[in-house]
This record gives sequence, C-alpha cells and structure tokens, in this order.
Amino acid sequence: MFRFIVFITILIPLLAILFGIIENAQYVSLPKPKYLGPIINQSPLKSNEFGRYIKPFLAIDYSWVSSSKLSNFFTLKHWDFKSISTDRYFIVAAIANFNYIAHAFIYVVDRKNPDKPFYQYSSRSILALAIKEQAKSSVDGCTHFYQSSSEYIRLCYNKHEQVYEIDVNVPMSDGLQISFDYKINFSSEQDQSMALVYPVEITRPAYTHKVAGLPSQGQISIGNDNKHDLINGVSSMDWTLAYSERLSRWKWACLSVVGTNSSNNKPVTIGINLSDMVYNDENGISMESAI
Repeated sequence: MFRFIVFITILIPLLAILFGIIENAQYVSLPKPKYLGPIINQSPLKSNEFGRYIKPFLAIDYSWVSSSKLSNFFTLKHWDFKSISTDRYFIVAAIANFNYIAHAFIYVVDRKNPDKPFYQYSSRSILALAIKEQAKSSVDGCTHFYQSSSEYIRLCYNKHEQVYEIDVNVPMSDGLQISFDYKINFSSEQDQSMALVYPVEITRPAYTHKVAGLPSQGQISIGNDNKHDLINGVSSMDWTLAYSERLSRWKWACLSVVGTNSSNNKPVTIGINLSDMVYNDENGISMESAI
C-alpha cells in the first residue's frame, strides 16, 4: 500500500508536467485589460479593486474567487523574492510555490571577483512538501522552504520591528555551504511601494507588491570562512499571490544599487523594477514597472 501511494504521488506530477508540455505548444494567452489608471495614494481595500497603489495589502481575501481547495491547488501561485546589494556582494533568495511543485533558488555574486563564477543553489519540491509556512501577505508571516537543517530558506516580515528577515542556509552547486541572514527595513506606512491588483480575468485576480532601494544589513558565511558583514546594503523585494494564467511568460529586471548623482557627485540610491508581458495592459504597457 505504501509503495502504491509513493508511486501515485510521483506519477501525478509527472503526468501533469507531460500534459502541460503538450498543451503549452497550443496555448493562447488571455486578452489583456484596459489601462488601470494612475497610482492611488493608499492601500487596496479589496482584492477585486483592480488598480495600482503605493501601499500594500495588509490582508488578502480571495474567498470571493474560489472556495474550492482543488481549484486553488492548480491555479493559485505564490512568489517571494528578496535581494541585497552591497559593495562586496549581490545576493538573491527566492521561493516559488505552485502547490503541485515548489522551486527555491539562491544566487550569490562576489562583486570584488568578477572573473569568479557566482554561487548558485536550486531545489524543487514535488507537491511543495518543502513549504512549511506560507506568508498571508507581503507584510504578514513567513514563507519557509525547508529540506533539512542544513538546507532551508526562510523569508519573513517582522511587524514589530518593521523589517523583512531573511535567513538562509544551503549547499551550493559546487559543494560549498553558504549561510546568510539579513534584515530589510520597510514600513508600509512610511515607505512607498508598487502594489498592483491586476485582472488576469475579472474573476481571476493577481496581486503583486514590489519595493526597491530599501536599507538593509546582515552577515554571510561562505564555506569555512568567518562571517562577513553585509553593511550599507540596499534591497529589493517582490511578493506575488495570483490566479495566474496556466502558461505565464514575462521579462523582468529587479535591482537596487547606490550610484552617483552626476550633477553634484553625491551618492544616490536607485531601485528599479521593470516588467513586460505578464501584467501588461491592452496596449502592451506594463502595469508593474517602477523606478
């Protein structure tokens, strides 16, 4: 009986993937909506109030969309991305949860050694069994991808301290163990955001919250090296909970850096989030790009 359950557990996702590959070749994307209007100076109040806002949802209620757990299992997708850029490192941590499969990845780039290959980690989890926690919104709770005590990614928002907390310990593709933790300062009341409530269809909402150029700090340890401080960092975050199209394609760039203002030679923080295709309007203009 146990072997049968294991067999079915593996077979169903494989058949779903195979069916998806066949269907993807014939898939036609849904029509895009009209322009959603200017950015609104508040938080969205309901998940069917489509538009762009400068403050995030405190709580997301999708109960009007579907009460079916089976439907949500196949259609509701979650994405959580955090990055930090310092003088020495550029670090990315991300978790994608599609319910029938979850995917987590880490990139660590040593900016002082441009000729050195960057460190990378990638892991998939069938039926998203590695997802131990799922954040309720971008400013409520944790998303936790856990394979073992030496392989996990935890992305949280601490309401009391008003910081994102990133805690990672993973084996990289070259065998090195990398661990890092850092905090990103963010207040939903004081900091401006790009919060988008987008109609994939009228009864199929997508919510995404993006912020860039946030101050951050922490530590990193690579292999047997001592911990290095991540100081004067700037960070980006991208959090999404959406009833996405079955086949979604997009172009995306997200980065926060400190540059120099050419007019006065003073440092300036730059945060960019550029997107195309996935959340465009009917004229091909992205509804989620921001600088």
